[in-house]
Amino acid sequence: MRTRNLRRLLLGWLLIPLLVLLGLGSVGTFFMARQIARPILAVNATTRQIAAGNLSVRSPVLTEDETGVLAQNFNRMIDRLEGTLADLAAEQEKSEHLLLNILPAPIAARLKQGEGPIADSFAEVTILFADIVNFTPMSANLGAVELVSLLNEIFSEFDRLSEVRGLEKIKTIGDAYMVGAGLPIERTDHARVIAEMALDML
Repeated sequence: MRTRNLRRLLLGWLLIPLLVLLGLGSVGTFFMARQIARPILAVNATTRQIAAGNLSVRSPVLTEDETGVLAQNFNRMIDRLEGTLADLAAEQEKSEHLLLNILPAPIAARLKQGEGPIADSFAEVTILFADIVNFTPMSANLGAVELVSLLNEIFSEFDRLSEVRGLEKIKTIGDAYMVGAGLPIERTDHARVIAEMALDML
């Protein structure tokens, strides 16, 4: 009987510290898991914001261990993605500008919407074809850079005049400039406005 009581007493004395140790271990494990999970949850929250389209957000670097390195690499990836998207937008703007240099804006818009071959018909239009008098002998006396600069200056002014009058530049070939009225938007005063353009060009 005495041995049994002694055994119970010893078991009680051993059980209490064991329960305390288990409790402390559980609390320590909880805080450790929380410490590990916190930076991962922060990166996860950042990925959700990025998926929603917010590229200005960055993941906080909360530790200096592997999860901190993960957050830093994730931020670098976002920076590169932002740079790539900016480059893509710049290239798209260049492509748009080039397309509008080649095609009238309404035709370019129709092509971008996926419309197939475009072959419109215009019953009445007036086309102006102009070139520079004595251009060939003049070009023989100019260097390439001077010649291109001169043509650029003249044709830029012709482009401005075309825009003011609502005309459609068709193309330039060497020293020749071709512009039309009545296409791609029909107008009844096409002949008069082209005559006015010719006087402006002179």
